Amino acid sequence: MAADNFGFRVALSGDTALVGAVFDDDAGSSSGSAYVFVKPDGGWVSTTETVKLTASDAVFSDAFGISVALSGDTTLVGAIGVNCPAGSNCGAAYINRFPCAFSGAVAASRWRMVSMPCDLGAAYTVADVFGDNFVLNDYQTTWVVYRRDEATDRYILQGPTSVLSQDAGYWLFSLSSGYWEAEGSLTTFVQSANCASPKGCYEVDLTSPDSAAETKFNLVGNPVNVTFDWGSARLLVDGLLYTPDDADFNGSVNKTIYTYNGASYDAFDDITPGMIGSLNAYQGFWVELLGGAFGKTVKLFIPNGQSIGAPPGPPGLGWNLPESPLTEKSLFARLLDFFIPGAEAAKPTWNRSGT
Repeated sequence: MAADNFGFRVALSGDTALVGAVFDDDAGSSSGSAYVFVKPDGGWVSTTETVKLTASDAVFSDAFGISVALSGDTTLVGAIGVNCPAGSNCGAAYINRFPCAFSGAVAASRWRMVSMPCDLGAAYTVADVFGDNFVLNDYQTTWVVYRRDEATDRYILQGPTSVLSQDAGYWLFSLSSGYWEAEGSLTTFVQSANCASPKGCYEVDLTSPDSAAETKFNLVGNPVNVTFDWGSARLLVDGLLYTPDDADFNGSVNKTIYTYNGASYDAFDDITPGMIGSLNAYQGFWVELLGGAFGKTVKLFIPNGQSIGAPPGPPGLGWNLPESPLTEKSLFARLLDFFIPGAEAAKPTWNRSGT
């Protein structure tokens, strides 16, 4: 609004910005506010706020937002005009913590692989997680969510009441840009000898191939609310522990993981210069189990926040899953091409789920 003094103070932490609007009038003249922005897939060129912050006891002339600070998932906002029992303009500072990060940004008409980086509880549904940020009545008209069922090699359309799993990755598509929030508590991590992090790990069960001549792609979600280094993940194959590179050498799990950038696939691993990568909160990714994992129990241990920062590899590697003689990979490629076209990222035919 005019005269809100939006931008009076700003703070930046990673891909999140906090902007003060000291003269905002939501709770009276100059009560003030602050806005949280998360960097969209397309950059900072154009975006809308993810969260608008105001004081819980806001009144006129509080000047909330006259000073701001941001660190990770925690905001600190000053309000010099707050009164107290001692008199006028004592001032106050307000702390807000978002333990599951702020939100995930969604670009218009682009597929995005998402996950739930917080403990949603026993029965959080598509409507619970996404319904506040997208119009629920427009589900399957302007936005949609798919899950990959590794056991049946199918994409499954999720209904509004479908329960979301914390360790799974999901495909989210919306005709308009926006944000979504997973409102829950911090993920519970377990201490284990199989974990590379002193802060604990999250254990994910992976589905093995149907034969030694096939591979199997698992769409996995990052349940950590911060970035983690793929090289600090561990894979347990029938009780034997491996790094991603060791699991690849063993023939059990491909060391290379695949993420979707909105138009094509990027490939990262744990040892190759220029390809060493990490995974962000709210990010889904593909893990490929190789023929050597057939008939074996495979678990992925995701560390709690052992991060090397943003992937150092060049952006937009443009790696698209190729056809191959392997039955699973060929099937996967055909399905993926059907539901998620390449650079065009066109709207899929939603009424043909799972085919």
